[in-house]
Amino acid sequence: MSVRHGIEPSCHCVAVPIRVMNGGMKGIARWVGGVAAALLLAAAGEAWAELEVFPVPPKSESGGPVEVEIAVHLNKIYNVDTVGETYMVDGYRVIEWRDPRVKALVEKTGNDNILFENEQVMELLGGTVWHPVVEFINIVGGPTIPHRSLRLWASGKVRLDERFHGTFTSDMDFRKFPFDSQDFEIQIESFTFDVSEVIFTNPRAFPESLDESHLVEWHAEKPVVRLNTGDYTINERTVFARYNLIVRGIREPGYYIWQVFLPLFIIIGVSWVVFWVRSFGDQLGTAFTLMLTVVAFNFYTSTLLPRLPYNTFIEAVIISGYGAISVAILLIVAGHVLQEKGREKTAERFARLSRWGYPLGGLLTFALIVVRFFG
Repeated sequence: MSVRHGIEPSCHCVAVPIRVMNGGMKGIARWVGGVAAALLLAAAGEAWAELEVFPVPPKSESGGPVEVEIAVHLNKIYNVDTVGETYMVDGYRVIEWRDPRVKALVEKTGNDNILFENEQVMELLGGTVWHPVVEFINIVGGPTIPHRSLRLWASGKVRLDERFHGTFTSDMDFRKFPFDSQDFEIQIESFTFDVSEVIFTNPRAFPESLDESHLVEWHAEKPVVRLNTGDYTINERTVFARYNLIVRGIREPGYYIWQVFLPLFIIIGVSWVVFWVRSFGDQLGTAFTLMLTVVAFNFYTSTLLPRLPYNTFIEAVIISGYGAISVAILLIVAGHVLQEKGREKTAERFARLSRWGYPLGGLLTFALIVVRFFG
């Protein structure tokens, strides 16, 4: 059995005197603690002895880094959490490379290839078969891998298949919410070996059309894959190969149109008719009631998104609602002041101007917001 770094395992023996004092409790505690320490040291020595030296990367035919092919098959993307900017993915990851050293293992069986599964795979990858250690770099926590298989060919080809699911995250831009689109990414990167030892080639993604039955309020476009690198330079340049799978999701805004925008536009539209009401008290009461309703909408929409350093389209519309009703209150008060001062004709002209100018100003404001976010 090989020993990592050439250090021989040693046996650690601990003498544990038993001293039970009168009353007994402190002595028992010392004795239990000593036994526990002895067991931990012994277990550490055995674990050190079991460590195997991992194989080095094979030599490629070109003399350069090992070429590794990565493909991901997506079963589903689901549980998209807009507030947490996360989404769950279930799929398969397939990694292929060539290692001439596995030929001898396969030839011993007399078959063209041999297959290993689950625990057998972990044992082989732990010391017998070299593999390009890769990891998901935009996953929250770690992936759950319920099943994996490793197939070796007499030609030297090696393929590692893994079923995985986990929670992933990516930077999302909500400026156009709820008419936005987001990129659901899966990023896989070499962990141990930099680009001088391992590079990724021939990236693939399947299927071309994703099952959208689990993607509530989203339409998924065709997956796109590309290769780039991750630079982790500290004292010296260290670059690792990276595989990127991107699924562009386009949000279906129907829910927000009917549940948010339509009621909000009705509220703002109602504010247009306050200038047709003669009673100052009724005008002011209606305007303040509408203001409180917009405040309630703002509380609701604040639960739909994370805290952002910028305004979104839906927030801009709600802010314009605040502004519109605030302007209506000011116009109502101004008209009432003119009446109180006995300037009846001026007050009447002011009311007519408000009846038509106020709605036009609201429509112009909304048009400017649309141009600002989508123009």
